[in-house]
Amino acid sequence: GSGFLITAVCLMMMTTTLNEYSFCFWLSLLEASLACHACGYKANYMDLTTRHQGIFMGTGNTVASICTFGMPLAVAAYLDMFHDWNGIFLALSALNFIGIFINQRVTVVKELHVAEV
Repeated sequence: GSGFLITAVCLMMMTTTLNEYSFCFWLSLLEASLACHACGYKANYMDLTTRHQGIFMGTGNTVASICTFGMPLAVAAYLDMFHDWNGIFLALSALNFIGIFINQRVTVVKELHVAEV
C-alpha cells in the first residue's frame, strides 16, 4: 500500500506547487515511487490461475491495451475542455487511494515452504 500512498501524495503535491523546481521535485519523487512500486507485484498469470491462464492473459492484455490507447485520448479531451492539469493529477491521486483500499482488502500473502534439497 505504501507505493500507492507515496504516488497519491506526490500527485496531490504537484497540484500545489508554486514553481517549476518544486514541481520537478515532486515529479522525480513520483517516478522513483513508481519504479519501486512495481517490484511488489511481479505475479504472472500462472501464479494467479493454472487452469484458465489463456483466457486470463488474453483478457488482462486486452484491458491493458485499451487503457494504454484510451488514456492519452481522455487526457487530451480533458485538457481541451479545461486547460488545467490539476484535475488529471487529482483524479490519478484518487485512483491511487482506491488502489490502497483494494490492495488492503484483496492482497493475500502466503508463506511458501521450499523443500530442502
